[in-house]
Amino acid sequence: MEQYLRIIPCMRVWTVSCKDSGEEDTNVKETVKNIFGKIVDLFPGKQNEEPGVKIPSVPFMPTKVSDILPAMNPEAFFDTFVVNGNTWPKLHVAPERYRFRLLNACDSRTLNLVLFTLDENGNVGDEVPFYVIGSDQGIVHHVIKVLTGYATIITPGEDPDSLKEIPQQWGQTALLMGPSERMDVIVDFTGFGGKTEFLMVNTGPDEPYEGFDADDFEPADPDTTGQVMKFIVDDSLKNPDGDPSTPPFDLVLEPKPEPPQITGTKDLALKETVSDICVMTEDEECQLYYVNCSLGEVGPGSLENDLSYGPIIVEMGFDGSKGPGGAAMRRWSSPLEPKDNIPINSTQIWEIWNWTPDGHPIHVHLLAFDILGRYDAYFSIVYIYLIDQ
Repeated sequence: MEQYLRIIPCMRVWTVSCKDSGEEDTNVKETVKNIFGKIVDLFPGKQNEEPGVKIPSVPFMPTKVSDILPAMNPEAFFDTFVVNGNTWPKLHVAPERYRFRLLNACDSRTLNLVLFTLDENGNVGDEVPFYVIGSDQGIVHHVIKVLTGYATIITPGEDPDSLKEIPQQWGQTALLMGPSERMDVIVDFTGFGGKTEFLMVNTGPDEPYEGFDADDFEPADPDTTGQVMKFIVDDSLKNPDGDPSTPPFDLVLEPKPEPPQITGTKDLALKETVSDICVMTEDEECQLYYVNCSLGEVGPGSLENDLSYGPIIVEMGFDGSKGPGGAAMRRWSSPLEPKDNIPINSTQIWEIWNWTPDGHPIHVHLLAFDILGRYDAYFSIVYIYLIDQ
């Protein structure tokens, strides 16, 4: 870990301890125990049915009729927000600037975080920006002001009143965080009187994230998963010598180095293998029954993929540009072919083709990378989002 942190300074790391047995499946099961050990207690095998309410008997944990390990199941969505071990907590803060290190530790949920003031009646008021200073890869090169629909790079010394906000890809995008993604942000509570309350909300979906332009997109339930936590300004917490921190508009971060010469390109693919168990609705009462099927790998959005109980595993492979049927997939325990080895001190462009139905956050261990652009896999000549290098 010490060597890891020396490679990329100021990077936020979180780990799950895993007993190394030398066997892939056993390692996965050990990780499952560590991650889900406390969650399992909330799901007893026997279901209590209320009179007149029919509950589909669909196994959550592995059983005789389930071939899905919960760590591999990207469809686990719950209805309660927990922050640092507390459900919907409140944090009392001084009217000063705070640095928050955020981690999305949800099983599958993509968060879209927004911070609002609350009036005396608890109604949502003005939005308060996040000033992003770091991510999974450590400190970024410029402070980025994030509001719903906007992400704007700040030049040190720039006048806040003359800042021209830069639109994000979608008008709903705020502080968007995929599973296991980290953000290092500053929130400025200066200028707010004592007892002022703020509510951090989540406007991401209660299902796998497919983009805000998805036809069936709905934000999280505003009464449950749409609320994260509260902040309450407390004048008694003021620093008697004043706030010693640097305002975001004056903060100078480490400049970006000159990019090295590109020495190669990797054509990569993401695919998922789905369960051989399928479920279908029998009637309008949403009673489920099992059907025998052996689907193997199926294309995103297909009928079979919708009927499958869920993915077994997501795999990465090569030749993603050849489509879901032409990609050569690998398990993480599979040996690399000589042509796939990466030379020492090389700099490559990686093109990752996502042939699954869901959005997948990507991070690469032990190195940093720049996002050059994002494309529609089915119409790759069209730029979805092109980023200035």
